[in-house]
Amino acid sequence: NTLSMNIQEANKLIAEFMGDEHLPIPRLHFYHNSWDWLMPVIDKVKSIDHDWIDQEAQHIIDEIDHALTCCWGMEDVYRYTVEAIMNYNEWKYGK
Repeated sequence: NTLSMNIQEANKLIAEFMGDEHLPIPRLHFYHNSWDWLMPVIDKVKSIDHDWIDQEAQHIIDEIDHALTCCWGMEDVYRYTVEAIMNYNEWKYGK
């Protein structure tokens, strides 16, 4: 659940997903407050293995798209992106 995860934990999850888990801790703070850091994550979420895209995953991706097109703000886009990564990790690794 993204609500139970703090920003640092969520940013670490994103860094691991992006293969950046060895970034120094201060650099991990950019995913939640920089479009330049978040947009490549969204691109990767949308381009990963299509076997993962079930109804729940598609709903999350649709929410990301909706948040982007309706200008909901970075906080919502970030939250849905973290949720998508959590869903993907559960599918891929069973965690």
